[in-house]
Amino acid sequence: MDRKTLYFKIVELGLKDECVKRFGKNYTQVSNVELEKLIIECETNLKTNTSCKNCDKLNKLINILAKKHILLKSEVYSLG
Repeated sequence: MDRKTLYFKIVELGLKDECVKRFGKNYTQVSNVELEKLIIECETNLKTNTSCKNCDKLNKLINILAKKHILLKSEVYSLG
């Protein structure tokens, strides 16, 4: 991946703070190889972690947003 793509993925996956915790510096100062490893690890964890600790809360939130017409019916159906 190029640097721009790595930055985008770090922001998209919310890994800015994780970079600081792991590497002790901002993600813009971490090598491409390390960023790529972190992204791959995070994406792998997201794919394999199918259990949901807060599913009931999330479902309630989705229902509330749908009732208030913040979410469209098509969006509610796509969420599951």
